Amino acid sequence: FLFLTTGNPTSSINVRLSPVKQPVAVGQTIIRANGYIDYKIEIAGGMKEAVVAGDFKVSGDPGAGITSAITNASDYANWVNGRGARPIWQTVTPTASGTIEAHLGPGTYYLVFSNRLPPPTEKYVVLDVSLNYRSAAPGDQGRQIDEPIGK
Repeated sequence: FLFLTTGNPTSSINVRLSPVKQPVAVGQTIIRANGYIDYKIEIAGGMKEAVVAGDFKVSGDPGAGITSAITNASDYANWVNGRGARPIWQTVTPTASGTIEAHLGPGTYYLVFSNRLPPPTEKYVVLDVSLNYRSAAPGDQGRQIDEPIGK
């Protein structure tokens, strides 16, 4: 529960925040040689404690690595094109597997997986990434408690 106080010290608002889990990238996909795939992530103002979390694994060739990042909308094109981007999260080196965890505020973001490294072959990637956050439960946007009794 989140307790908010109003200007009146004899009342407060009780808002119940419920956990929500939304899939971002789930299942197996193919990243073409010298290509990339991306997943757009929208974080609205009502999504509290938003975290993109999960993992990925490149199947097949054990030496086959990819790079991955979460960028904001303004850094997305720079990261994809190998220019001076400042990702919010990224793999440190090309890797065949990884764990993702990025705490995000309201805005538009992109989860990107790039296959622009040798050898120039398609990469099969298994993804299990979700957006987890807390949100006010529908129909329970708050109620007044500790109201004075009487008229």
